[in-house]
Amino acid sequence: MKRRQSLVLVVLTAAAVLVAAGGARAENSTAANANFVFFGQVKSDVIGPTASNQYQWYKLRLVPGRSYSAYAWAPDADPSETTVSLDFTWWLDNGTTAAGGVGTSEAEPIPNVTGHDGDVEYIRPTTTDCAVTSGCTFRLRLSAVSAAAGFTVNVLVVETTLFSPWWQVGNGYDSAPQIRNNTTSTLSVTYTAYNAAGTVVCTKSVNIPGNGTLIFGLGSSVAAGGCGIASGYGSAQISFLGPPGAFTANSTTLGSASGLSFDAPFTPRTLLP
Repeated sequence: MKRRQSLVLVVLTAAAVLVAAGGARAENSTAANANFVFFGQVKSDVIGPTASNQYQWYKLRLVPGRSYSAYAWAPDADPSETTVSLDFTWWLDNGTTAAGGVGTSEAEPIPNVTGHDGDVEYIRPTTTDCAVTSGCTFRLRLSAVSAAAGFTVNVLVVETTLFSPWWQVGNGYDSAPQIRNNTTSTLSVTYTAYNAAGTVVCTKSVNIPGNGTLIFGLGSSVAAGGCGIASGYGSAQISFLGPPGAFTANSTTLGSASGLSFDAPFTPRTLLP
């Protein structure tokens, strides 16, 4: 008996030391206590059903002009205890001002099935909300106001921006981006071309229908749907309000005299886990 009591005392003492060393963990139910999340990492929390726990807040750094997608789902909620109805909102760092550049129309794939309404929300931060080229802190709130019981939620944020290393116009060459919408929904996409020094030389924003394709020439006039670039070379990016993998894109450079052509595919910087 004494040996068992001594073992219990050791365990309790160790637990007390761990608690004292780690301190109390504040719930991320307010903007001030938002948890940091990093791109491509799944963050798990318990949400609901009490009023003090119906919101979960997160914070991360976003770059203006690039695009991001946030997902939330409940991996093991018991439908006999509660239905799942989750909702995201993007906020500026103060936690009280709604962020701009947000797309709320969901495009497949979406985390919704019978009895489970997850959420996905897209954002392309504006320079009005963030004038710092290296990015600003934004906050993301997840709510489950109608939960009848608490349940575990997973949150995942990924950057969806696509990048291509090369385009060229002049000396008999022209580059033609080809951008395909892989979803069944019309989505907003912004193509940005940079010269070799990293200066923006063309910005083109359009809506591409589901399964639709956009093709244009960088050397073609703006009136003809191009960028009107007379000569130069550089790189490009594509940002959009949609899920990861929503767009497939390539840039083909053609030589009218030489007959040569080469491709510079667009690729994502952040891969899904």
